[in-house]
Amino acid sequence: MCTNNNQDQDVAVFDFSEALLKLKKGEKVTNLDWDSTKMFLEMQKRDKNSKMTTSYIYFNLSCKGEKDGYTKMPYWPSPLDLFSERWSIVKFT
Repeated sequence: MCTNNNQDQDVAVFDFSEALLKLKKGEKVTNLDWDSTKMFLEMQKRDKNSKMTTSYIYFNLSCKGEKDGYTKMPYWPSPLDLFSERWSIVKFT
């Protein structure tokens, strides 16, 4: 279960540039301004088994019908996302 979104709890927040660095390190991030507690980003790095020729960021949205509970789709940051200073690491319980 994904937690710590949408509430101003004692969580560390940062801007998009820091979110991108965390994605590159393999961490999952979310934006506290998003309207859901089960939305987050991950980065897929290119490896020898990749069909894609470059790394990319993808969006995870909670979906009960999916094997792991999340629908995955490409992500392109909006201007609001780029200038937001309310990014946070996703924690799972």
